[in-house]
Amino acid sequence: MRFILPTLIALCAQVVAHAADLVPVDAVAFAKVVAADATVRKLGGDMKFLEGPAWTNANGGYLVFSDIPNNQIKKWTAADGITTFREPSDNSNGNIFAADGTMVTCHHGARSLTR
Repeated sequence: MRFILPTLIALCAQVVAHAADLVPVDAVAFAKVVAADATVRKLGGDMKFLEGPAWTNANGGYLVFSDIPNNQIKKWTAADGITTFREPSDNSNGNIFAADGTMVTCHHGARSLTR
């Protein structure tokens, strides 16, 4: 156990030191997915620490993401904005939609994975 933390710290330091090499900035590729006249707009507030964004095209398309300290999974749609999708969420911190459309969530609080 006493060797794990120093090893993780060393690994993180190497990743940070070489981060620019790992993710090349490609303006042409970026321009293919983000319009030149795109603007950033705040969609919501009163959230604390967000993780696990996942998009699905089901039901007109929506985004889910976890607000870990608030013990919620939020949902964003163009029609409704941000709503609470699941509460309590067992402090979920990761979400993904499987190929069959079901949502898979990692729960930090329950130390579990649900589908």
